[in-house]
Amino acid sequence: MANYYIGIEDRPLAFVSGFTGSDNDAKRQFNVGTVFPTSTTIFAAQNAYSMASGRELVYTTFSQPGMSGGPVLDQQGRVIGIHNASETKLEADESSGDVFPVYLGRSLGVPIHTFLGLASQAQIGSKLLKVEKTLPPTLNRSAIQSVLDNSSPEQPSGKDATAFDWLKYGNRLWRLGRFQEAVSALDRAIQLKPNFYQAFYVKGLALSAQDRFSDAIAAFDSAVRFEPRFYEAWRMKAQMLEQLKRYPEALAAIDKAIQIQPKDPLLHSLKGDLLFQSKQYNPAKAAYTQALTLKPAYYTYMQRGRSQFSAGDYQGATADYEKAIELQPNDYFSYIGRGTMNAALGKSPAALADLDKAITFIPAASPYQSLLYMSRGLVKFGVGDSNGAIADWTSSINANITGKTDPSIIAQSYTGRALAYARAKDFPKAIADMGQLIELQPKNASAFYNRGEFYIQAGDPQRAILDLDRAIVLKPDYADAIQTRGLAKQSLKDFQGATEDFKKAEGMLSQTIGQDPNNINTATVYVRRANARLGLGNKQGAIADIQTVADLFQKAGIAEGAMYQTVQNMLRILKQ
Repeated sequence: MANYYIGIEDRPLAFVSGFTGSDNDAKRQFNVGTVFPTSTTIFAAQNAYSMASGRELVYTTFSQPGMSGGPVLDQQGRVIGIHNASETKLEADESSGDVFPVYLGRSLGVPIHTFLGLASQAQIGSKLLKVEKTLPPTLNRSAIQSVLDNSSPEQPSGKDATAFDWLKYGNRLWRLGRFQEAVSALDRAIQLKPNFYQAFYVKGLALSAQDRFSDAIAAFDSAVRFEPRFYEAWRMKAQMLEQLKRYPEALAAIDKAIQIQPKDPLLHSLKGDLLFQSKQYNPAKAAYTQALTLKPAYYTYMQRGRSQFSAGDYQGATADYEKAIELQPNDYFSYIGRGTMNAALGKSPAALADLDKAITFIPAASPYQSLLYMSRGLVKFGVGDSNGAIADWTSSINANITGKTDPSIIAQSYTGRALAYARAKDFPKAIADMGQLIELQPKNASAFYNRGEFYIQAGDPQRAILDLDRAIVLKPDYADAIQTRGLAKQSLKDFQGATEDFKKAEGMLSQTIGQDPNNINTATVYVRRANARLGLGNKQGAIADIQTVADLFQKAGIAEGAMYQTVQNMLRILKQ
């Protein structure tokens, strides 16, 4: 037996062995697919029923009636679960009246850790139960696909092939990662049965796997047009709209799914994600709480922790991250989340401990390595360890996986490293880092803004204004760039132009503060407005802003960190 954690980057092969047919005509099946990561099982499953009765192992391996109870094996032949079911719906043929299983999703099993949880320690320690905890050797994506391609299902043929046959074939192709072939097969099914809502649904799944989100939405729309109560299609439509950042439409779709099936915890969890993306943190918390009431889950605790932190409930956020870590102690996302929160609260040692722990779990080829090193670099920079921060940000940049790593993470790493160089007065290196970032992301307004800042510090306000102008063209409401341009104009004795920029920046920053004046995340905006007010000669207004930040820090229990020290220094200087 093998009992191991499957990380978000892992997609090991999974084989299912079993028999189909009657006792007198049983046929051995030995099919291959891939198993989903432990932490994303709830997203791989079609609905809440899929996850019932201990079915917490989801895999693409094709299975048929009669195979239940057979072993699920990894590529080393070790048992990782017991096959239990396939995601199907029963449908009656309109002409013959025969009932067919309609294959819509993936296969489901009970993971071996559930069995081991029921076994006694004496049994596990005996020679009868040999348990290994190591992952199988990692195969790259092309190697996995070559194995899957050798498991070609038989294509329906002849005039007797039904829409159900083509759907079954299309479902198998989708499971095997042959997405375009799957779409073609499903189109054949729809051609034979134009109102075949299940075929439209699986077609949407195959299209979404190709990142063809708009086409997938059209397929899911067709599914619910023919069967409005098919809530799984509403759910998938919401997820596609989320990919396109069309959050109000996505919320409407997920609300429709919840109206049909209010007891599916995944729907409430997905609603929480959408509300969080829309910056509605307290409603997001409520949605996650509803999901947890229906079914406690690692992912939901982690996400609720994130929303509670954003809403200013640090105690609640800490408790949620701790619960997530308890449920999934080998998953690094919760450590990153808690570490990032501790860093924001000025708890640098705790933040570093969490991020160091996350590094012990994250695979070398993970697209999230950049995020982890970037986050740890920020903490090290905050405690004055510039060399350590530079090393981490360099690791973050080197860990970039094109097409997988979030470009904003790489931007933050270049920017952080440049700030560290600037702190050491090495402005040529700081400017060079921003130049590299601009080459990678020529429409990144922040890169032009930061290079403008460094030009000012290097004593070149003319070149600074050129960069700041470019930043403002790319982002007209960029208050920071407008305020910094005011400083550059001031140094060139363009006092009228400087005053205009400071006034404009103050107005924009005041509007931002008014949206959430008591949130700790607004602290940096107060500091920026204080600088704009100083440019306008409004010292008392600047003192009021910095004092507000100090009060927010005191309320949050923040008494350390770079930002805390900056605020204390500004207060001392301004009150002299």
